[in-house]
Amino acid sequence: MKRALFILVLTCVSTFLNAQNSNKPKTYLWGMAGFTRSTLIERISSDKSAVSGEQLAIFLRTRYPTKWGYEVGAYYAAKGTQFNDPYQKIHLDYAGAYINSIFYFPLQNNDDVTIGAGFYFAQAINGKAKTDSTDEKIDFGETWKSFDAGVQMKAGYSIKNFIELSIHYDVGFLKVYESLDPRGKPNKANNSSFSFNAALNISRLTGKK
Repeated sequence: MKRALFILVLTCVSTFLNAQNSNKPKTYLWGMAGFTRSTLIERISSDKSAVSGEQLAIFLRTRYPTKWGYEVGAYYAAKGTQFNDPYQKIHLDYAGAYINSIFYFPLQNNDDVTIGAGFYFAQAINGKAKTDSTDEKIDFGETWKSFDAGVQMKAGYSIKNFIELSIHYDVGFLKVYESLDPRGKPNKANNSSFSFNAALNISRLTGKK
């Protein structure tokens, strides 16, 4: 009887410890690459087109058993816009960071659909303005602002917690461009960009489950 009770206690303790381990959050390191389509949102509409660029990021993603999680990352993104009349193509290089809250919809075969939202902060490290005949460096100050911040929304499909394909939408709440319209009134604009990305779970490559 005592032996059976001892075995039962050990079984209960083992079950409890395993349950505790399963309830611990798991954190993974991911790498991401993709491309952006970006333009400016202006108070006064003008003739503009979106431009393409590249995006690279590395981020830590933590997942809880409650299906919620969060991620914190650092990234580089090429953004800009194209003014069509008169023609001028703007290229802006940003280095930044972001934090998102993530919700998981588990599927079969250890796949997940993820949705998330959060904030980004970025600093322009370089800028160029190109016309048909010139290619000039942008001096940040009165017309172009170097610091940007805004909201990020995302949706993704994760395959076996190893590869993820995702779409991000970033919209700034700070003015990054300011000029005068033909009537002499202030014309201010915010960044707006879509990005299409593929991410790889680097931690899984090193053996972390």
